[in-house]
Amino acid sequence: MFVIIPLTFSIDIATYIFNYARNSVKNKDRLLYRISHRGSVGTNRGKESMANLDSCERTVSVIVPAYNEEESIERTVRALYDQTLRPKSVIVIDDCSTDGTPEVCLRLLSELKNNGFIYIRREKNSGKASNINYVVEHFADELGEITLINDSDAIPHKTCIEILAKGFTSDNIAAVTPYGYTTAPENWLARALHYGNSWNNRIFRFRKRAQSLRGGVAVVCGACTAYRTKVLQSLPLRELTKTEDTDYTWLLQENKYKVVYDDDAVVHSSDLGTAKGLLRQWQRWYSGSLQSLCVHGRQIFKARSLCWTTVLPALIESLPYAFGISTLPIIIVVNLAMPDGNIPYFGMAYVKGFLIADFLFTTIPTLIISPKYLRRLPEIYLYKYVACTLALYVYARVTYEKITGQQNKWSNTWARTYAG
Repeated sequence: MFVIIPLTFSIDIATYIFNYARNSVKNKDRLLYRISHRGSVGTNRGKESMANLDSCERTVSVIVPAYNEEESIERTVRALYDQTLRPKSVIVIDDCSTDGTPEVCLRLLSELKNNGFIYIRREKNSGKASNINYVVEHFADELGEITLINDSDAIPHKTCIEILAKGFTSDNIAAVTPYGYTTAPENWLARALHYGNSWNNRIFRFRKRAQSLRGGVAVVCGACTAYRTKVLQSLPLRELTKTEDTDYTWLLQENKYKVVYDDDAVVHSSDLGTAKGLLRQWQRWYSGSLQSLCVHGRQIFKARSLCWTTVLPALIESLPYAFGISTLPIIIVVNLAMPDGNIPYFGMAYVKGFLIADFLFTTIPTLIISPKYLRRLPEIYLYKYVACTLALYVYARVTYEKITGQQNKWSNTWARTYAG
């Protein structure tokens, strides 16, 4: 056994195959229906167009949680007002910033007040989830039917809001999330880690489509996601983990709501500029994922598709793989240092088998999903080793905190406070 189990990728491929087969049958039935009901085709098309029109005309508001974002907040606000579906309101809630964020926002307020721009400054630093809940509770009249949560450094592409609004095609859809990506930093080491993580993001984009098709989305895009406002009002975000986006994604599905991913909606931001900043951000992500598992516990079984086709397979696949790739350098050194040959079960045959299997399970999906990333193999393997080693450390620490009752350390924090 080479500790490589392509379980999640196999489930995703099976999801695509099943969805393709199901749609083929539906399209065939629809064609036969139209042939046998030719007189009513025009009427049906009219109803479909009206349904699409209604989804486009939903009112959308935007909440922008901000903390020390003087360099990006204006660009983000202007991008939100430059959408093909213009928001009813854009509400910036400043969590006690210590830089020039207030001055920038006050200048925007004088210019955009008549366009629904609202600036709120909290007197006490409270964290992202708390600030979102504050706006939902105290500014309900300013919110539309749909509320977009948009980070202060995240730039939605021009059609993003319109596409997300169209995604609310049924009453049980609570959230529609876009594809998010980051642009490369200048620092050479941070840039190398960025490209490795960017490859992982492309793979996850493929997986997120499949997760959405089977109703088991692992996590919404924390930088930009649209929610049904009445759901935010009845089911507030929680402050129990370091990743409120993962926690809330699971909470919605446990309460029988649907979370939908739309690949055509796109948002981007600049990646953190240093390797230290990236590592701290990844540490927060890994911590939050395991914290969410601990917080939800048996409740996760209420979201059957999420639990059985996404969360549990990912655990089964990732933990042994992370251990395998993180310990590989040590195993190689020990084998080379052994005077009498290889160590039992983990000799050089194991090393060769692991490397061959990992190479195949890296290059084949990359060739299918995003061939251009084949030239980034050195950065991909650097990312893999660093990410897996960091994940094991974080999982061990969170497990220890859980056992010793130190969950108070899991409070929600800002994602981008570690810029250097």
